[in-house]
Amino acid sequence: MNSSSSILLVGGPDLVRAAIAGLIGAQPGLSVAGSFASVADLRDARAAFDDAESLIALIDVDGPERCLDTIERFCALELDCRLVLMCTELDEEIVACGTAHAVSGVLLKSYQLVDVRAALDHIITGHVVMPAGWHAAGASESLSPRLRQVLDLLSQGLSNDEIATRLHLSPNTVKFYVRDLYQRLGVRNRIEASQCRWRLLDAAV
Repeated sequence: MNSSSSILLVGGPDLVRAAIAGLIGAQPGLSVAGSFASVADLRDARAAFDDAESLIALIDVDGPERCLDTIERFCALELDCRLVLMCTELDEEIVACGTAHAVSGVLLKSYQLVDVRAALDHIITGHVVMPAGWHAAGASESLSPRLRQVLDLLSQGLSNDEIATRLHLSPNTVKFYVRDLYQRLGVRNRIEASQCRWRLLDAAV
């Protein structure tokens, strides 16, 4: 990794931001270029980062201001950096915000330090890092009634064979539905799919 990889921290409570700065700054190959309570504060110091290399802006989008408003103000600064959102949990606005501005990543505050470090390493090399369930907040409209049934039963811990029996389908058909669910929800396994269920099952199956 480039030894000059630098992180800008923007937004969030001062104490939390200071704690994150300490954790990131202690990681080999990473440094904290600056910590700012808001985009407005960063704007006043913007010129200091014009020549920064491998710059990542990590913006806390939890709080009273809309994510889209915050990111639009940030983008207006025209900093040459990768943009990463940090939040407690995904919601429709954060998904819309990340999609509209092609962010390089979204980090959840529940992540362990080792996961944050791994994500930042991946982002620095030009990859995009999104949490499991990235598409879940906006995916409910894309799920058919049958897919919702499969998700409901899957979340109850039923196996593919048990789901097939319950829905009078072949096991191969259920396997296809489960694979389709994974793709639509952006998850990798049954546990992650189950965690998305509360977002998706907002209507009768």
